[in-house]
Amino acid sequence: MLELLSVVRLARPEDLRRVLTPGSEKTRYVNRALRDLLTVGLVGRERVGRRGFVWFLTGSGLAAVAASGDKPDRRPRESTGAKVARSGVVDHALAVTELVTLMASHRVGGVRDWQLERAHRFGGRAVITDLVLHVPHLDPSALLVELDRDTMRSTAMGRKLELYAAYEAAEKWEGQRGTNGRTTPLWRGLYRGTRFPPLLVVVDGVDRAGLARRTDLLHRVAQELPRPRYEDLSLRLAVTSLELLREQGPRAAVWTRVGHYHPGEVVGLSAFASKR
Repeated sequence: MLELLSVVRLARPEDLRRVLTPGSEKTRYVNRALRDLLTVGLVGRERVGRRGFVWFLTGSGLAAVAASGDKPDRRPRESTGAKVARSGVVDHALAVTELVTLMASHRVGGVRDWQLERAHRFGGRAVITDLVLHVPHLDPSALLVELDRDTMRSTAMGRKLELYAAYEAAEKWEGQRGTNGRTTPLWRGLYRGTRFPPLLVVVDGVDRAGLARRTDLLHRVAQELPRPRYEDLSLRLAVTSLELLREQGPRAAVWTRVGHYHPGEVVGLSAFASKR
């Protein structure tokens, strides 16, 4: 429980149940454990409207995770779970948590394999990815995930996709002075693989018609990116909704490709990576 809360900013009991007691539909065990952790000061809680309480690690909870030898806190430190619970981004944060736990419940990575708000820096610029799923045994060794609550305007979406395309194309020079060095993709300093990790967009808060509209918009924006000489060098983009992931699971054919690479093709998650 503490490990999950060390990955995400905040969570609801249902999110914790999805991972901790997947065979049960009730959150009784989770609620009891949360109350015990609250008593000893390892977690805090905040009431968020009709959602009820959302839970997060306190400073003592973060210290306990670090002392246990489990994965260290990998969340961005700009704002705590308590601050997020009181802010306008609480719905986005909760959707991120649901996505992480939903994927983990379908054995798409484990909780500790996720990283929030990863900054990819290149040439004085940076593109910040909502979620990165690290999958070392696959090629490529990561999936990049953006959580879209149907709020980003097309211009902002276009700028972000341009940053991703520029990051994919960025190179670094390797070799000592006076030797014949070589240039390699900059992203390979973080991820392994023969191709740049795919970018998966998950839309929250839309029905099927809303997803279709968002998919069309994302496709039109992605089509404006420079077309590479070879299709296999295109930025791989696909979109689905959180609703479809709830209903069918992430491994099902719910991901619609957009952009220059096989647009319109609907595939399962296995289409984006292969075993090494």
